[in-house]
Amino acid sequence: MLSLIVTYNPDVDFVLNSQILKLAAIKNNKILIIDNNSSNDLSLLKNNADIFIKFDRNKGLGTAYNKAISIANKLNEKWLLVLDQDTQVINTDIINSAFEEYQKLNIKDHVLAMNLSHSFARIKTKIPNSKFYIANFSTNSGTIIKVLPTLTWDERLFLDHVDTEFFFRYLKRGYYLLIYEDSAFLHRPAEGELYVRKKLSKIILKTWNQLINKEDGKALTIPSYTKANRYYLLTRNTVYLALRHKELIYLTSLTGLGLLGLYEKNGLRGVLSFLKAIYHGIIGDLDKDNNRIFK
Repeated sequence: MLSLIVTYNPDVDFVLNSQILKLAAIKNNKILIIDNNSSNDLSLLKNNADIFIKFDRNKGLGTAYNKAISIANKLNEKWLLVLDQDTQVINTDIINSAFEEYQKLNIKDHVLAMNLSHSFARIKTKIPNSKFYIANFSTNSGTIIKVLPTLTWDERLFLDHVDTEFFFRYLKRGYYLLIYEDSAFLHRPAEGELYVRKKLSKIILKTWNQLINKEDGKALTIPSYTKANRYYLLTRNTVYLALRHKELIYLTSLTGLGLLGLYEKNGLRGVLSFLKAIYHGIIGDLDKDNNRIFK
């Protein structure tokens, strides 16, 4: 197995102690770190990884995943474990248990990936007499993916929803995504919770929770990201994928993940940014828009 950790200005102590040193205990496992041009010192990580690659600029998750699957194929590895830099390895014994149970499955030849973190999983059904569930989505982080020569991720998405698009595409081809009942990893989506402060934000979110989420009295929070660009990319990529994959239900996330995040960060300029993100998601000029954002 090849274990990939994608980094960008990471917490070095966390990556070393909560990821690398724990993954090193797995038999026949190689650790690959692909860094998106971090500015901090990563010599400790480089010295403890089997393979260390540093890009000359931030190329995003999709490019890192494509590089990793290419290396895995060259090394004749059968599985690629994908981890974000903030995903904690909590129990590597569960990885072995999942593989043992996978071997007993009648559908194993059609399994593309096994998620061992439960993160944002959309479960469809349980496999009888098994700890596995069939799902139609999970995040990439905490997922073990079968190494196939034809696998690719859409690099134009850059960061957010790279995993969404990947599973949309391959599950439509007849592959299975499995969720394991026990968690080997703890994946932390976003950077915590952001309590909305602006009066208009509170009114919108409270109304949204009542009408859409049916959760009256829920805390007025949205996922927190330090940089406003994350809310922009979430908005743009959500619109892009929803329209092209005809999964319009995803558009319901735009209020919390897009509009309110950008408004809380940048006020009326954030609202204009939100509208710009929708525009670029509709027309689909992702490469051009990425060059504008990350130039």
